[in-house]
Amino acid sequence: MSLEMPPDKLTDATKWSSVNQWARNEPNVNDDGAIDLEAPSHKDVARRAENEIVEQPTQRKISSSAAMASPPAAEFSDYDYLPASAKMPAVESDELVQDEDVSPCNKQSYYPVWADNTRDEEAAATHQINEMDAKVRESSPSSSRVPREMLRPGAYCMGGSGRGDAGLNVEDSTHDSTLNLAAELVDVEAEKQNVDEQVKQGLQRVLAKAPIAEVVPKQCCDHRRTVIVVIVLAILSIGITLGVVIPKNQSLPPSPVPSEEEVIQTLSQVSADGGEALQKLGSPQQQALAWLLNDTFQGYYTDAKLIQRFALATVFYSTHGHAWQNNSMWLDNGDECGRWWQHVGGLTCDKETGAISGLDLNENDLSGQIPPEIGLLSALVTLQLKQSDFKGSSIPEEIGKLSLLEKLLIQSCSLSGTIPVTVANITTLKDLNLAGNDLSGPFVESIGKLSNIEGLHLYDNALNSSIPDVSKLTNLKQLNLRENKLTGSIPTEIGLLTVLSEVNLYLNQMAGKIPSEIGLVTKLSKINIRRNAFTGSIPNEMSLLSDLDSLFFYDNRFTGTIPSKFSELEKLESIN
Repeated sequence: MSLEMPPDKLTDATKWSSVNQWARNEPNVNDDGAIDLEAPSHKDVARRAENEIVEQPTQRKISSSAAMASPPAAEFSDYDYLPASAKMPAVESDELVQDEDVSPCNKQSYYPVWADNTRDEEAAATHQINEMDAKVRESSPSSSRVPREMLRPGAYCMGGSGRGDAGLNVEDSTHDSTLNLAAELVDVEAEKQNVDEQVKQGLQRVLAKAPIAEVVPKQCCDHRRTVIVVIVLAILSIGITLGVVIPKNQSLPPSPVPSEEEVIQTLSQVSADGGEALQKLGSPQQQALAWLLNDTFQGYYTDAKLIQRFALATVFYSTHGHAWQNNSMWLDNGDECGRWWQHVGGLTCDKETGAISGLDLNENDLSGQIPPEIGLLSALVTLQLKQSDFKGSSIPEEIGKLSLLEKLLIQSCSLSGTIPVTVANITTLKDLNLAGNDLSGPFVESIGKLSNIEGLHLYDNALNSSIPDVSKLTNLKQLNLRENKLTGSIPTEIGLLTVLSEVNLYLNQMAGKIPSEIGLVTKLSKINIRRNAFTGSIPNEMSLLSDLDSLFFYDNRFTGTIPSKFSELEKLESIN
């Protein structure tokens, strides 16, 4: 198959002196360089040509660099839009093809192949053109020659097979036509200063509809960036959600969600009553169990986490949590220790273990009673329930299981009963404040074993025994036992409490003499022993208390006078 070039294209070489001019002569590019969408494209022209042309004998003389003439508007394919690096290099040598079956298209030349019937004239012309071509190549930059991207292998081949079937059949080529081609090369050299920019512009217009786009539109890029941002935000949202609702330090559930029987069995093993309260309808324990069984993420919890959540829920129901001033995030499906922007009211967590380390519900309108499940919060370091209404209830013995507790503040809560002896098991305790309740019974002797205690506040209760041995309370700084019903005398072991700074025994039923060993407690700054039944004289050793600033001892049964050396106590401001 061959496409016959129009005669005027052969004779008027000046029309093809530059690629830019060729681009403007294309069917789909108008005179001002804009693409004419209504004009037929290269491919349309080629298809119509293929339907009209007829088979003709092919010429055999082939020269790969015989002419650098601008290509006519022949068939274009996807290959035309490939970059130069993806195409085969041009054949830079002339060859005579003798075999009838060999097609010039197989040479993969980027230059149009022109055929002629006269070998001698063609050979001479070819030699002349090669010389001129070499000169042009040496003197002109590559950008001034016809870009190879504009030509594809076999696009204008005569005869052969494959995609080179549609070619040009130039009949009766003469020496004059060859000279015209040579002239075109000279024209290219002469116009090299302005062709480069024109070629670039022409390529941009011609390739505007290329199947393979080299430049991505800005709108496309903006769209892709928007999509990427949305994806990133979605991933972050998922990660945050997992961090909120999936317990910290827990992986996805390795097994199915435990059954109700399995949960009850786990909780019964740690319950004080063996799980009886779990079966009692309406009890705080039964309500906590029901909430736990409806927890969406129950399967993510270890037994320790399950027990911790059950204990917190029981505290909530047992102290009427729905009436608290602050019950934020309580009974939420999210991990009680897994939030980084929200804080569950009153909770402090150990970031490493995910265990509750602090429960601060001071002045939060708690009522009801402290449930024994409080002892299941074994990681508690501080427990503060100040100014709650627990009237008619007592401190559960399970509180002694809080072996890491350092601060226990249950002040002014209307508690009754006795101080559990299990408190002595909390050897880590530093501050014990059970003041302002209705606690009665003997002063628990086991409290004397709390060697780390620094503040002992049991005032405003109804304790009715003597003060036990305090010799081991060597870290005690504040001893406030006022407004009780304590009897007996001040133990002589008080002299061993060398860091003690305050003693308040006001309004008790204590008697006896003040031990002289009190003079060894040189850090004492405040002493209040008024409204008791102490007898005897004030010991002279008290004048050694150089830090003493207040001394109240009226309404007792002392005899004698105040030691004269008291006048040497520079810090003493109040004495009564």
